[in-house]
Amino acid sequence: DNEKYNLARYLWTAKEPDMVEAVCAAMTDKDMAKCELLRYYHWSRNYAKGLPLANEVAGFPKFSKDAYWMKAEMLQWQEKYPEAISAYQSADIPPQTLWRITDCYLLMGKRDQALAQLQEIENFFPDSAAEAALRTAFIWRDAPDNKKYVGCLRGLMKKYPKSPQSSTVHQDLERLGVKMGGGEDAE
Repeated sequence: DNEKYNLARYLWTAKEPDMVEAVCAAMTDKDMAKCELLRYYHWSRNYAKGLPLANEVAGFPKFSKDAYWMKAEMLQWQEKYPEAISAYQSADIPPQTLWRITDCYLLMGKRDQALAQLQEIENFFPDSAAEAALRTAFIWRDAPDNKKYVGCLRGLMKKYPKSPQSSTVHQDLERLGVKMGGGEDAE
């Protein structure tokens, strides 16, 4: 199976879908074979074959998270955002799925839901908190709501002073001609 797996991967780039399917069909581990075929359909953006297979592979405990992730991406690529959000939630690989859900909400024009997802990332995933705070600021920048944008930037500098994002924020505030400081604007 390992050699067949490697051969299937080689055939991806050779653009031989019939051969990829044949090699996967020859694998003895049928669950792995179907997951590998799903990976190929995902990679080649073959939604017609990939989405039904994703639903099947999602039933295999060993591969369910991968299947839901690939299904969610295929749905997102087709701009089927509510369905993509549901699939990302089923994949449950935080915070990666939360970032993607945020993107879907933004693409649907649902700013409040996107902000709620970013707040969840900031509250529960310390390694991603500064990035979530920065993306929150960028949402307000793009709104445009300059007061909230500057407030978020200052808040980020105060909460995450040693983060790379804080350095970026410092430069943005200087470029905007905003005084560095705390106070009410930092909240």
